[in-house]
Amino acid sequence: MAAPDGVSSAGYTAISVPKKVKVIHVMPKVGQSYLDARRKQIVDAARTRFTSDGFAGTSMADIVTEAGLSTGSIYRYFASKNEIVVAVCEQGTEAFRRRSPSKPSRTSWSMSGLWPVTRAMLG
Repeated sequence: MAAPDGVSSAGYTAISVPKKVKVIHVMPKVGQSYLDARRKQIVDAARTRFTSDGFAGTSMADIVTEAGLSTGSIYRYFASKNEIVVAVCEQGTEAFRRRSPSKPSRTSWSMSGLWPVTRAMLG
C-alpha cells in the first residue's frame, strides 16, 4: 500500500481487503417497558413545554430538547406534534379519572382540579 503524497511509507502495513464486505447492523431488542418509558418521557417533556410555552409556542425541537432524546427517537413514537398533543391530553384525562370518584360531586369538579388541564390546553 502506498503512502499518501508527502508522507513517509514507514509505519504503513499492506493489508488485503475483500472487494465485497457485507456489514450487518443489529439493533438490540428492547422490551415493551422500555418503549413505554420512552413514550412517557416524551409526553412528560411535551407537557412541561406546553405548560410553560403553550401549544403554539412549543416546537418539536423544544420537545426534543426537553426530553433529552434525538429527533429520530421522538418521531419513532409520534408522527407529529399533533399526536403528542393528543397523548398529553389522554394522559391528563386518565390521571383526572384516577383521582376523581366514580360519581363526581359538584365540589370534585372545582376549578382547583381543572386548573392544570385548562392552563395546559389554553397555553
